[in-house]
Amino acid sequence: VELRRFTLESAAERRRSGELEFHDLLVLARNTLRDPDNGPTVRAALHHRYRHLLIDEFQDTDPIQVDLAVLIAGSGDADPEDEWHAVDTREGHLFFVGDPKQSIYRFRRADISLFLRAADRFGSAGRRLSLTTNFRTGRSVVGCVNAVFGDLIHAREHDGIPSQPAYEPLVAVRPDAPVGPAVAVLAPAAHEDDPRAAEIRRRESADVAATVTRALDEGWSVDRDPHGTAPDWRPA
Repeated sequence: VELRRFTLESAAERRRSGELEFHDLLVLARNTLRDPDNGPTVRAALHHRYRHLLIDEFQDTDPIQVDLAVLIAGSGDADPEDEWHAVDTREGHLFFVGDPKQSIYRFRRADISLFLRAADRFGSAGRRLSLTTNFRTGRSVVGCVNAVFGDLIHAREHDGIPSQPAYEPLVAVRPDAPVGPAVAVLAPAAHEDDPRAAEIRRRESADVAATVTRALDEGWSVDRDPHGTAPDWRPA
């Protein structure tokens, strides 16, 4: 209770002094859109001005930000008490782009469950698209990534709320390099003698140098096509 009182009083003091923080701007903007008297007029004006909203990096969006987007994309007659997922938006007005596996900013109130719920809410009826084609990586590397992370990442819920996205396999386009192993593991043996950090760094340096030497001796091929659009394999 004391933390809540202190937080609200501090926000009110910043507003009086005209020294708002980023979060203050979000809160005040949301309050304006949800104002029972002036909210409908403000929402209608913004809806007319911003005909299409595309929210990039949506996995970093917090609850207030998605509220703002949905209210602007709505028809303008939303009830001020409606939650964001209950607001009707106009078809073709709101777009989200993001990767739920990159949702790491919980300290900024980004919530993976919000991303997944929004995907269910707005991505139904064939409106959800997955970009899974990989144009830059060899087929075997993509296969290795799919095998490892397909086993580790599974859709999960916590207290009935989605908390982990499912893994979507990548689709490879590029073939493997013609010379050299497609996937190489450096120093696969465990350090069972409990070495100190300096010794581990020395061993890792030796492993890297040995791998570079092997690649040069055997003429491994590497991809130097900056766009990753054609199998342009050249000697290392």
